[in-house]
Amino acid sequence: MPIGSLTWPVGSIRRKAQDQPMWLFGTVLSHGLGLTIFFQIVLSRIVFTSFLPTMSDSAMVPIRALAIMVLLRGFGKRRQTRACGWDIAYLGFACAFLVGAVVAEFYLVKRMTLLTNVGVVLNLLDAYLFFLVLREALNRQGFSLKVVMGWWIAALFIQIIVAWLQVLNPFGFTGILDTLVKQSEANASMYGPPQPFQARGLHPHANPLAAHLALSVAVCCGILYQRSNRPGIWLLLVLSVVTTFATYSRTGLAVLFAMGLGVIVFLFVRGATKPAIRVTLVGAAVAAIAIGSIFAFDIRRYKEVFEDRQVKSSAVDASIELRSKMSELAFRNTYQLSPVFGIDATDPNLQTIRGTTTSAYNPGLIIFNQYATAYARFGAVGILWTMGLIAFLVSMIRRGMANHPFAIAPFAASFGLAIHGMTENLVTDSKYMMQINLLVALAVAITMSPHLHDPSRVAPSAKDRVR
Repeated sequence: MPIGSLTWPVGSIRRKAQDQPMWLFGTVLSHGLGLTIFFQIVLSRIVFTSFLPTMSDSAMVPIRALAIMVLLRGFGKRRQTRACGWDIAYLGFACAFLVGAVVAEFYLVKRMTLLTNVGVVLNLLDAYLFFLVLREALNRQGFSLKVVMGWWIAALFIQIIVAWLQVLNPFGFTGILDTLVKQSEANASMYGPPQPFQARGLHPHANPLAAHLALSVAVCCGILYQRSNRPGIWLLLVLSVVTTFATYSRTGLAVLFAMGLGVIVFLFVRGATKPAIRVTLVGAAVAAIAIGSIFAFDIRRYKEVFEDRQVKSSAVDASIELRSKMSELAFRNTYQLSPVFGIDATDPNLQTIRGTTTSAYNPGLIIFNQYATAYARFGAVGILWTMGLIAFLVSMIRRGMANHPFAIAPFAASFGLAIHGMTENLVTDSKYMMQINLLVALAVAITMSPHLHDPSRVAPSAKDRVR
């Protein structure tokens, strides 16, 4: 069965009477994981903003329950997977930070309590649970990757539809959405609130939506790389790119440009010269159309990127100055107080720099940079963790990994995490990192699981096709 069908090999095994419970568990796990992904992308903000505001910490309870269920179901059985660099990055960070929390409990004063630090680590590991559950689920009889991908892609489509409804505002949809997710209330506490014409979707600001749309592009790249030319996937890819343009996020466009270059490089390394040339030509055409539209319709927010510094608006300079100032402050204060393990996220030296409330889309610290935030909150441990995650994603281009079906997706996503992380705190965003972890699980599952490895399911390289 072609891998483009998104049905894993275990789905083709003939069912036996004694295997019925395992098949039932696999089916439940498929829909449970898919529903959890759908809930996190589409429903969680609505539920925990309008209906259960006091229970927002429970947003990741479904994936925790699935992880416990998978762990109990596989207890005592022979393991089919082994640890990889992704496991080392997450678990190494958790151990190092907890060691620092214990040290801080006795020797440092600008730290949270030990119990609070444990909670911080557990919250950051929520996204990692998606990686563990999906990687383990791919070993289960009855588990259907097609079901999970169906829920995931449906959520991505709805995310885009909501964004366009919010921009076009038919039947007063923007007001309805504001009632559900309270965007205007969140915007009131922002330093640079979004403009009404910017697409935001379910997010309080346009930049987080642009970051999530970049992940949609990465998902599409992973599926299309398997020679699965489905019209729905092409439509999702086109809508993701167009909607990113509608967010008016300059960083979002920079990420798409970098992702395009990354995909081209990946294809050349893989030996797929003709697809790489086609992607180059299509990308150049899209870039030409985008730049032409910017000048033809005089879109000032994008046009400023191409103008001289003398004619740029003061808002652009003010935004850059604020981000630079906050990042510099975070690095300097953290280096003086606790360079190895970081300082408390509620430290007044970092919290009162503007004298206003914290941004809703940037909780804890008023720092528009994930590297500065990681260093401020977790010190050198946090920086090593962040760079380790990005390095592992980039390592998908290695010849040994690039041959695997979904490797192009996390490689493309690495550009979003690395570049968009300069303006948003993505590495601590569970909803964003959830999708990164899912992409990594799909990319490494064949390599790390001997039970699933089937060389015939890997797309042949150009040299292999010649042979």
